[in-house]
Parts: sequence; structure tokens; C-alpha cells
Amino acid sequence: MNQISNEADPLIAEYDGLFLDLDGVCYLGEVPAPNAPQALTKVKELGKHLAFITNNSGRSPEVVAAHLNRIGIPAQVQMVVNSAMSSAAQMRQILPAGARVLRVGGDGIRQALAAADFVQVDSADEQPIAVIQGLSADVGWSELSEACLAIKAGAQYFATNIDATIPKERGEMLGNGSLVAAVRNATGVEPISSGKPASYIYEFTHKHTGLVNVLAVGDRLNTDIAGAVNAQIPSVHVLTGVNTGRDVALAAPAERPNFLALDLLDLLVPYPEVCVLDDGSVCVGQSIAKIIADTIYVDEKKVGSGVTLDQYRAIVHLAWNLIDTGHYEIEDLSRIIPEFQVLR
Repeated sequence: MNQISNEADPLIAEYDGLFLDLDGVCYLGEVPAPNAPQALTKVKELGKHLAFITNNSGRSPEVVAAHLNRIGIPAQVQMVVNSAMSSAAQMRQILPAGARVLRVGGDGIRQALAAADFVQVDSADEQPIAVIQGLSADVGWSELSEACLAIKAGAQYFATNIDATIPKERGEMLGNGSLVAAVRNATGVEPISSGKPASYIYEFTHKHTGLVNVLAVGDRLNTDIAGAVNAQIPSVHVLTGVNTGRDVALAAPAERPNFLALDLLDLLVPYPEVCVLDDGSVCVGQSIAKIIADTIYVDEKKVGSGVTLDQYRAIVHLAWNLIDTGHYEIEDLSRIIPEFQVLR
């Protein structure tokens, strides 16, 4: 469990670049995520590469790159990968070129299918051999019903991603996974998805960008981080999107990041050593977390509403150690760890 890093170097130092999630990491709807522009500008100045990977298939790479640059994040079109692109590539491994595909989604899917030489149709009456579903504000009952008809007629079902929600300025809104759930409920068919948490989108991005020695950055445990685990890529979780610090502490092994951050600025500083002491307490930097009589303490105080970043890291690693050593089940530990806020 010990993680040892060179305290003279920032976390980003040993990697050639980043695989960055977008919603909840780089931006929240039309506004940048906290500290994202300045952090990623500095990462670029250090000679590192930025690749952007999103489960959101609604917009083309050109639109995404323009959005990122508009909010102060340096981005190149060729370094943007969406789940429509990875889905089209995955479909080409299964379906013949020129196959009829019923498209449910926006411009991102339209562009990706065209690049993969599929014939796009809008109606089940045109006898598509596959259905691909992605997020779009224009998708409604009519489009979902066409998908259901085609799938029930034998079309193979693909979904760009299965995220239940998507983080926006006002909070979490309906994601593609929630609309997929409607089609799944109506047809009884589980879609093939290339998006996170499947490893395929990460593997596709390696090939698309040429980047290999990378650190994946995400805000959602069951997609971004689980996908990185599946793809065997080291990952860092940031608290600017969906999952909270408490969520991270209660994460199952398949959804645990290698590194914990408040936001992207933490890529630019050294990562502290994490160690388990003889009494079972956990030390991160100068902070120590321990459990006494079913109560979590950090630096001799009960975990309350606000903790520092290293205190948060100590709490999380303590929780993971308690789970992994069999001292607590996740459900039991969930009754012990309170909600808390991480403060810089």
C-alpha cells in the first residue's frame, strides 16, 4: 500500500502526458472547473502532452477543442477523443463497412459514423443491422422508440457510454446511461459500450494520440477511475465533479485511484508518501488518520466538516486499509465515515 514519490518532483514529472476527462475535470458545462486553466497551461509549459477523453459523444472534437481554448485550456483537435469515435472504431471490428446503422445522438456520433464508412439511418424501417446511442439534448421518445423497434427486429445494440448523469453548472443532469436504461428496459438487451469504464476508449486513445506513459485524471469513480484500472493506467481523482471525498474512501478496489487531488493544481506539486504505521494508523505527509472505537480521527480530531488535502488522503488510505484487511465491510464503514469537505 505504501506509495513513495520523489518529493523534489511534482506528481506530473514522471509522466509524458495526461488523459483528461472533460465534464467535472476540465469544465462544468460552459465554465472551467476550479483552477483547471492555470494548471493545464502550466502542465503544457512543462513539456507534457494533454489528451482529452470524454464519454460525452454529443459534440465533435472540433467543437470540444474550441470550447476548451475559449475557457483558457490549451487544446488541439487531434488530442480530443470522444466515445463516439471509440464506439465507431469498436463497431468496425464487429460490423462490415457500409453497414446500415440507426443513429441516436448528436453531431459527435454523426461525424464518427461517417468517418468509419457506415450508412446512417433514422428509422427502424430502413432495416439497420446496428443501433448506436449517445447523448444529445434532442433525443426524446421518438428516437428512443425507433431504437427499440430496430433492436427488437434484431439490430445489434451499441451505446457510447452508460453514465447516469453529467455534471453541469447547476449540478448533475440526465446522462446517456439514463436514456440507455429506458431502451434496455423496453428491449431487455444490454448494449456494448466502448466508453468508460470499459478499457476500450483508453486503448483507442493510446493509438489515436501516440501517448503511452500517461496519468489518467477523472472525477467519477465508476467510469473514469474504473476505466483506468481496467486499462492498467495510473490515475488521479479530483474533487471538482461527481464523486466526493467520502465516496473515494468507500470505493471498492476496482474503482480506486492511485493518487488523490483536490483539483488539477495538485498535479504540479510533489505527492506525499503514504505509509501504514505499526498500530494500523495511516500517515500521509504530516497527517495521521486512525480509528478508535468506531470513530475516525485525523491529527487527533474527529473527522468533521473540513479537512486539509493530506488529511483527506490519510482518511481515504485508512479506510481502504480497514476494508482490505477485513476489519470492516464497506457497508459498515459507511456508517462511520461522515461527509466532509476538503479545503486547500
